[in-house]
Amino acid sequence: MPDVESPDEVVLDDEDRISGHAPADTRQTAEEHAVFEAADVEDGEPATRGNAALPPVRILSTPNQSSRKGQRVRGIVIHETEGGYEGAVGWLMRADGNSSAHLVLKEDGSEATQLVPWSAKSWHAVSANSYTIGLELAGFVGTPNQEAQLDRAARICGYWCTRFGIPAVRQRKAWDGISTHRDLGAFGGGHNDPGGFDIDGFIARVAAEVARGGFRPVWGRD
Repeated sequence: MPDVESPDEVVLDDEDRISGHAPADTRQTAEEHAVFEAADVEDGEPATRGNAALPPVRILSTPNQSSRKGQRVRGIVIHETEGGYEGAVGWLMRADGNSSAHLVLKEDGSEATQLVPWSAKSWHAVSANSYTIGLELAGFVGTPNQEAQLDRAARICGYWCTRFGIPAVRQRKAWDGISTHRDLGAFGGGHNDPGGFDIDGFIARVAAEVARGGFRPVWGRD
């Protein structure tokens, strides 16, 4: 499918009508944990004094993904898992969960897990799926996110903004910008995440990371 003029012109597939989060008490099964532990872990950026760095990234592949059908990456949607890091990864790897994200970031920002290649569609934001990247922050709405997690998340979003030419600005449908899942409203499935931090302040952090630059040329899997 060729690029289109606005998100309202995107043709929706069946997976773009599904929206859901893992139950808060989700735990990895023993089998899921073994797969998680056996995954390749790629390096992040070297730590620098006083600056955030891209974290190491664990590489897995969820069945809940599909083709972007020619749509380019134009936006980022920020989510919150409503559960713990490993439990959320386990849930998003389950075919019967019918949901996924490109990346899940651990509560302390020390590690991330990639579930879907950047070039593919993850099932995270309903009508916005085909042109966005989905970032899940491990945590709960109403519980403040750790500063280390937000610093790493801003660096990650800065990398994506630089890599895909996405402006570091807030956009309600994540078209040429960044939105929260809550911002999308019914367009994104009617969710209320994320919570616990100031999205406008977070996007200012992303803009600062874009300005700082110095990203490694490749991080994660395309």
